[in-house]
Amino acid sequence: MRLSDLTLLAPTDQQAFLLGRIGVEAVRMEVALRFLHSILSGQRDFESFLDAPAFFSDTAKECMVKIREDPTFTTDERRAIRRAVKIARGLYTRRNRFVHDLLRTNLADRSRWELARVARPTDASPDVMLIDCGEMVDFVRDLIAGAYRLRAAAMYIVVEDSSLWEDGLFGHLDGRWDGTVDSVMAN
Repeated sequence: MRLSDLTLLAPTDQQAFLLGRIGVEAVRMEVALRFLHSILSGQRDFESFLDAPAFFSDTAKECMVKIREDPTFTTDERRAIRRAVKIARGLYTRRNRFVHDLLRTNLADRSRWELARVARPTDASPDVMLIDCGEMVDFVRDLIAGAYRLRAAAMYIVVEDSSLWEDGLFGHLDGRWDGTVDSVMAN
């Protein structure tokens, strides 16, 4: 669906579509993390990503250990690959609010929605988080960029001409609604 068409939908339809899109992009990011894990483990076969740990957080932790212990990375490479995993972990934490909390209309401001916890919070996160359609769209874009950065990290490690993936690993990425990214090389 084009972004311009999304904004024409009723708010409840926008919510349903955006929650689905967040779910899809979060799974894509998880697959990208699993791909990076398999590359860091020295595996190169197509389905090796299936051997990663079952939970996102465990896969991310194992990746961080593998990155730290790999003697072939330069300091800059290690920092950039770790950054890709850290960004993905932060995005996955944000994703959890959309998956585990109740999305409802804010009664005080009907143009905004709120994510309300359905269980007593165990961390410092607020009970209710106000959001709107634009913020959910931005989150989808962030997930797209996060997944691309993880893929770029894996491809940078595995391909002979790693310069093809430098922008995705070292540069600034902006996810686009259509699933692509705009990248700007960091100097």
